[in-house]
Amino acid sequence: FYMYMGGTNFGFLNGGGSTPRITSYDYDAPLTEAGDTTTKFHVLRETIAKYEKIPEIPIPPNTTKFAYGKVQMTQLSTFLDAAPNLSAPHGPVYSAFPLTMEQIGQSYGFILYRTQIPPEFAQSAVVLNI
Repeated sequence: FYMYMGGTNFGFLNGGGSTPRITSYDYDAPLTEAGDTTTKFHVLRETIAKYEKIPEIPIPPNTTKFAYGKVQMTQLSTFLDAAPNLSAPHGPVYSAFPLTMEQIGQSYGFILYRTQIPPEFAQSAVVLNI
């Protein structure tokens, strides 16, 4: 099985990118990330039981889900305003060229790359080929 039980990537482990990512990775797993059984679980169990004896153990019922209502959000800061506080405890890394996560010693998350364009180029048309 590629994925037997689903899960969620929390925090900065969701793959990043410029658009929000859904972090659930159930991938049609027999058990959901909440631990609930799915139709696939029961079909697999029945199929395996045709060829092997399955121990008689109780299967817990699926959990009841609740809607907790709306949460009022208030903007406290922008990402760029908060960025200096997010680089703790080591502070920013300065380099003439962009570094990889491995070179910085960061095993997950996001990296904010910034540069300053020299004044002689600031008012001219510049093409950046990536």
